Amino acid sequence: MLTSPRRHAVHTLAAGALLFAAALQANAAEIAQPYGMAADSGAAQRDIRIDASTRYVNVQQGEIVRFVSEQGSFVWRFDTARTRLVFDLAHIVPELAPAQDIMVYVAESGDDR
Repeated sequence: MLTSPRRHAVHTLAAGALLFAAALQANAAEIAQPYGMAADSGAAQRDIRIDASTRYVNVQQGEIVRFVSEQGSFVWRFDTARTRLVFDLAHIVPELAPAQDIMVYVAESGDDR
């Protein structure tokens, strides 16, 4: 059986671990995926129309874009990993038929230069 000071130390460590886990979970939504993350429709800074003739799109790091097609629209914040500056649009929206074989080119923002 643990003595009172040891029991207190164990309880303190357990409480600290629980607080740490809660903080990680609370911040998980803020951590960007390798290609960025979905964003609210009202946050879009511009629209990009995509269709069967679209081969590439140019965006800037941190930019929030609404992609519009015949199938619908979605809004994306380009907060990419530095190793993901060029990728297929289908990585972020595979269900959007015209997104197949459309390359996304992510330029550094003015803040990154």
